[in-house]
Amino acid sequence: MVRTECVQPNSFFGGLLNIGKESITDLPLAGIGQAIAIALAKSGASLALLDLDEARQANTKDACEKLGVNARAYGCNVLDEQSCVATFAQIEKDIGAVE
Repeated sequence: MVRTECVQPNSFFGGLLNIGKESITDLPLAGIGQAIAIALAKSGASLALLDLDEARQANTKDACEKLGVNARAYGCNVLDEQSCVATFAQIEKDIGAVE
């Protein structure tokens, strides 16, 4: 189950959440956010990528997958708690529990 504190902007969003060799990033998936996602992929981490912009998701997801890792894109409005809860529930189904 997704812990509710994971969806509070001041305690989670604006950065990264590591779950073992899996990482979730809610940084915009262009520029610095994309560079961070690619760096995590280079380290071997599987990624859950959160962004509202499907084109940015696709570009970042493709770049990470070319490095041989599992990267999944999720449309999520990080300012909407219901969107976050639903997205994290799907992430847990796809890649496992979020700590």
